[in-house]
Amino acid sequence: MKTVGQDSVEINNVSQLGIEIAPRNARQLADFGVSLRGVINAQVDIRHSLYPEINQIAYVMFRNRVDDATYQTCTTLPPGRVDRSPCGTGSAANLATLAVRGTVDVGKRLTSRSTIGSEFGVELLGRTEVGGKPAVLPRVTGRAWIYSVEQLGVDPDDPLANGFMLSDTWGEGFSNP
Repeated sequence: MKTVGQDSVEINNVSQLGIEIAPRNARQLADFGVSLRGVINAQVDIRHSLYPEINQIAYVMFRNRVDDATYQTCTTLPPGRVDRSPCGTGSAANLATLAVRGTVDVGKRLTSRSTIGSEFGVELLGRTEVGGKPAVLPRVTGRAWIYSVEQLGVDPDDPLANGFMLSDTWGEGFSNP
């Protein structure tokens, strides 16, 4: 099932693959996810209710229900990576799919656990509509760590100091700044 926020996420039960979400299966899960993403983007017309430029699946999340309040997840992304976190967007999307199916009520809090054991809490605060379609109001909580501090400098004489984009490399919907 796909859900859409500012990104779109395809959610699948990992049992369909016949493997479990575990670090030793990360390569296989990443390959499955990237392959599935490509097939879906080629065959399914994806349109965001409010933002037509969001027209493809960004991530594929595999999930496994551990108990009534816990899901183990593996979010995959191109070119073949597994997210170290449970993925805030994916966790909210998982909550939305469960809410649409009526298995999660307002006020319910779930735990979303990543492939490597990091966790986010996700809570259904309410239901609403976006662009005439059912939507949820999620709260995602967790902890983050700084793993890099960078400094970027721009030469004041650089004629392209504000950057550039070429439509053939960034895709449709993007224009030069």
